[in-house]
Amino acid sequence: MSEQQPAEGADRPRPVIEVTIAAPVGAVWASLRDPALIRRWHGWHYEGLDDEVALIFGTEGADDDAHVLQANAGDRFEVEAVEGGSRVRITRAAFVPGDEWSAYYDDITDGWVSFLNQLRFMHEQHPDAERRTVFLMGRGRPGAIERLLDSVPTAVGELVYSADRQRGVLLPDLGPGLLIAVAKEPAPDETGALIVDASAIVTSYGRDEGEFDGDWKRWDAWWRVEFPDAAPAQI
Repeated sequence: MSEQQPAEGADRPRPVIEVTIAAPVGAVWASLRDPALIRRWHGWHYEGLDDEVALIFGTEGADDDAHVLQANAGDRFEVEAVEGGSRVRITRAAFVPGDEWSAYYDDITDGWVSFLNQLRFMHEQHPDAERRTVFLMGRGRPGAIERLLDSVPTAVGELVYSADRQRGVLLPDLGPGLLIAVAKEPAPDETGALIVDASAIVTSYGRDEGEFDGDWKRWDAWWRVEFPDAAPAQI
């Protein structure tokens, strides 16, 4: 994983995010082109996911022979064969000061770090399985990730990846599943106290309706200890 943190201003370099996946190029490329496969790894399930997938990936700017996709928002995806599997590289769209999305540019970059690791996890752990997801977000005090990871409401396995502002850990009892916890850099609020915006994606496999109903309620209760004013979990 590499994540280039750009400088401020119009001349900031385009961030590049990479993951290496133990899967063949053809399979990885298909999971960037088939909406049903994209739903197995991209983000979390919510009412607008299909529209989001269509907006990002529903583009004519795809070269199936070169395995290159120029997404509608300007991000460039490349898949190439490497020893042991495939490398997926995203080169972010150029930063445009004053653009309606410029305020979210770094958030989107962080999102792609999470999503590419979801893509890798899907291919290496559950290449043919459907998933269930819980998405949580909130605003709290610095140190949120550390406190959250110390109180996870299920068994926690190995660290799957670590990047600036986020970590992914294995959840052995959920399929295995994957927990991704993300926190922005602390910033002062209107009182001068430091605050942090945080989010979590919980991905599970092989859970029936009753099990998942209990799962998301436990995750929501876990989140509210740290973020009591958080919106309800998205499932």
